Amino acid sequence: MARVRYITPENRLARTLGGEGARFVEDMVQDAKGRVAALAPEIASFVAAEVRLILELGMQSEELVFADCREIADAALRVAEVAGAADRHAIGDAARGIRAMIEGLFRGGIWHSDALKLHVDALSLLSNGPRQSDEEEARILERLKRMRARIGVQD
Repeated sequence: MARVRYITPENRLARTLGGEGARFVEDMVQDAKGRVAALAPEIASFVAAEVRLILELGMQSEELVFADCREIADAALRVAEVAGAADRHAIGDAARGIRAMIEGLFRGGIWHSDALKLHVDALSLLSNGPRQSDEEEARILERLKRMRARIGVQD
């Protein structure tokens, strides 16, 4: 019977990340965080414009929402990807839910226009007017998530 040999390849990154250059990596991370913070106003403006597009398209008649659903889903994805960088996590999560609702149509033929409208209304509530408390935002998002689960839409 052949003898088993274990071969462990050398981790060349260990010297770089754990050695003298480790502080350099921390500096790069801090620098990146600073750049994101500096971009926050531009990101917030971008998010606001995309949310306006979602609300404009999402508040149309059911037939037009259905026709424009890909454009709505794409805008929702753009918001979901960057809203957190502007400290608008709840808006990003609501947009992620809108995207999931529309993807449910294309993945499994699930289309619930009333549920999608409710998501659009929630996005409007979260993005317009005074900011909700963290607890209230979490409650809204949790209810939307439970509704998606009940109707068979996967996040």
